[in-house]
Amino acid sequence: MNTGQLLGWVQSHLDRQFQCGCDVYGADHNRMLMSSLDVLAGAPPENSSRPAHIPKRVYRNIDAPRGCALYWDQPLLRAALDCGSILGKDNYLHAVHGYVGDYIDRCTASNGIILWGNHYYWDAYRDQVLKFVNEEPPTPTTADESGNYHELRPLFPEWDILYEARPEAIKRHIRAMLRGHLLNAETGEFNRHADAAKPQWQMHAFIESGGVLIDAISWLYAKEDDKQLLQVADAMAAYSYRHRGCGGLLCNCPNSPSDRWDRHVATSETGIWAQGLLTASDRVPEPFCSQWRGMAESVMIAYLRHAWDGTNGAYWGKIHLATGLPVRGTPEGCQGSVFMPDDHCNLWEPLFPRHDYPMSFAMVCADLFERTGNPVFKQGCERWLRQIDGSMPGRSGLGGYAEHYGRILLFLQRCEKLFPDNSGYSETLIRVRTEALNVLWQGGMFRTHPGEHRYDSVDGLGFLLSALLY
Repeated sequence: MNTGQLLGWVQSHLDRQFQCGCDVYGADHNRMLMSSLDVLAGAPPENSSRPAHIPKRVYRNIDAPRGCALYWDQPLLRAALDCGSILGKDNYLHAVHGYVGDYIDRCTASNGIILWGNHYYWDAYRDQVLKFVNEEPPTPTTADESGNYHELRPLFPEWDILYEARPEAIKRHIRAMLRGHLLNAETGEFNRHADAAKPQWQMHAFIESGGVLIDAISWLYAKEDDKQLLQVADAMAAYSYRHRGCGGLLCNCPNSPSDRWDRHVATSETGIWAQGLLTASDRVPEPFCSQWRGMAESVMIAYLRHAWDGTNGAYWGKIHLATGLPVRGTPEGCQGSVFMPDDHCNLWEPLFPRHDYPMSFAMVCADLFERTGNPVFKQGCERWLRQIDGSMPGRSGLGGYAEHYGRILLFLQRCEKLFPDNSGYSETLIRVRTEALNVLWQGGMFRTHPGEHRYDSVDGLGFLLSALLY
């Protein structure tokens, strides 16, 4: 398939989505994109929930049924702007800024926190922001909503895109977000939710949340040159970094209750934390720049050294902090969870957030090799290639989700340029891309998972579109 055809398919999908996928379903018609579409009908699916034969993708109502989810559309918005740049057209730019502006104007708490992420979304039929905490039906927010359940993980927001649409609102949001998430300015302890008033047993300093927060702080520092922001980000980075185990393994959540599994293991989530620090380091001066890069490099090396299972050709999903040994099942004496990683990193698991992000970790391996030339990261990339090859076809022939294909392709494309002498990256890239197109292209639009003709924003199509545009 030539690049012109790939570009045509991406353009076809984006044109149809922005034409047919906006919120025109309540009294308040606007430019926000619907979270789900029937790609054949060009309208929201009749059933807002997925059929029983489709594996569960998210818990609670993260997929924003009958609504709009700006946070989960971040990769799509980036791909749309990149496509417009390639085509030399500004129609996608206007559409993206319209979506961002309309969402922020309607979905911001009085204190400045944008109501998005894992517990809030816009209901397109009721024209209201809905909030949910557990499995209960979402309820409308009220005028005194504080955004106390604000939670961003595992995606890094496209701050530059958001800022172009609503600059003052974005700066205000990040400061309000930090006031809510930071528990202790001296120690750097933070919470995944923007609620410092919760009891301690409900605090969870997931390292994926920490990576997203540090990235946001560094972005705002680059805009405002506020030295206090550097101190906050440094404290948060140091908080997670202090809680390392055997060989420097990074604890997934150091302030979880002692009987929770994530208090005792390291997982591939380490890569998201490292990604946040590396991106942040590019925006800040010394000594923070070198310190954060050193932290990211050391925890990545620790996981690479402990997690490879050469017998199975795959990375272990959980490594015990006290022993440095792989954990099968649930750590002894702990409570497990459906969101606990499998015994090995799973490249195709539909359900998230499971604290297992293998391709995020793999991409950081490529980034760190390019930055440092350290052969341990080259070896890491080669081992991820081996695991990708051994895992094909996606989901044992059922087909993967758009985000899975996209992230794998982006990693292989990066390595193809970094390691031109290794033809395995190119060969596997063609194999993965062919499968992705066969499984997901529906003749006008991409569906985002096999089994039905449906697009869902939580399925991360933007990653696949970006890979096809690469």
